[in-house]
Amino acid sequence: MKQTIIGLALCAVLAWGVWQQRPEPVHNDVVHRELFALGTLIQISVAGHIEPAVMNQAQAALTDLETRWSVLGDGDLAQLNKTLQTQTSAPLPSTLQAGFAAARQLCLDSGGRFDPGVGDLVRLWGFDDEDHFRTTPPPADQLNAALQQRSSLCDSHIDPQTVVVDQVPARFDFGASAKGRAVDEVIALLQAAGIHNAIINAGGDIKVIGRRAQRAWRIGIRHPRPVDGRTMLASLQVHDGEAIFTSGDYERFFIDNGVRYHHILDPRTGLPAMGSQSATVLHSSAERADAAATALFVAGAQDAASVMQQMGVDSWLLVDANGRLHASDAMRARIPDLASQ
Repeated sequence: MKQTIIGLALCAVLAWGVWQQRPEPVHNDVVHRELFALGTLIQISVAGHIEPAVMNQAQAALTDLETRWSVLGDGDLAQLNKTLQTQTSAPLPSTLQAGFAAARQLCLDSGGRFDPGVGDLVRLWGFDDEDHFRTTPPPADQLNAALQQRSSLCDSHIDPQTVVVDQVPARFDFGASAKGRAVDEVIALLQAAGIHNAIINAGGDIKVIGRRAQRAWRIGIRHPRPVDGRTMLASLQVHDGEAIFTSGDYERFFIDNGVRYHHILDPRTGLPAMGSQSATVLHSSAERADAAATALFVAGAQDAASVMQQMGVDSWLLVDANGRLHASDAMRARIPDLASQ
């Protein structure tokens, strides 16, 4: 039996009411706007007034970032990847330099569990584009060849105007951190416009500034395997400047012969990481939270604590493949109800 679930734009729109993390209902004290970018619906909620021009700036910033970091089309990253198919060295556009440097450090901090160098593996598995989506795993020989040929961002050299990889072809895919970078940029844009209280929900991944009606923003963390109508795993208050991101095996996947194959690949094996159902991270940087959620998912319960310590993450929550909860002391302090689960 085969089952295919694709996290496409249409699916994101239809499933808007079931967020990976869900903020409180928006009432009259909050101005609520929705934009579509980075393959997902992005909701910006501001406690107070927001000028239309600011929303236009946010839309423009998101569109620009999506173009720059997409592996498809002819944007900056797509052009760079094209060069790295045949050359081990390529000029690094100024628009990508800061992101490459930050991602390389995140790759190192995670021990390679977060690694944008998986681009060819993502493409082989069909998770880069709906037109490539598979319903069965790729052939073993193709998978082994792609794994042996891949160039890790951890091992690449950035000077910062040039990127040098150890072998070709190389393909970078920033799907595990670009959304976090986008959220950080939009938050900075809102703050520059004088907005002090807002929440951004980017397809379920969230960052907040300030408060809402003199109280912290409250959100829910989606249950990876809802049972008996229970869709939320836990809820907590998110404070000024905090981001909370989740990686889950329910976002993009297919089922073949009873096995769930999802889009979160372990860069070391080239296979979907099978030790987790979902991983949630709380951090001041949305970009780091995004990458760390992927790294935590790949790490699994055995290495979770050490990897999160290396990445500078104090608050994290992991649901392992058997549905058991694992959480840091800092996260348990934020969600007292976890003690009974």
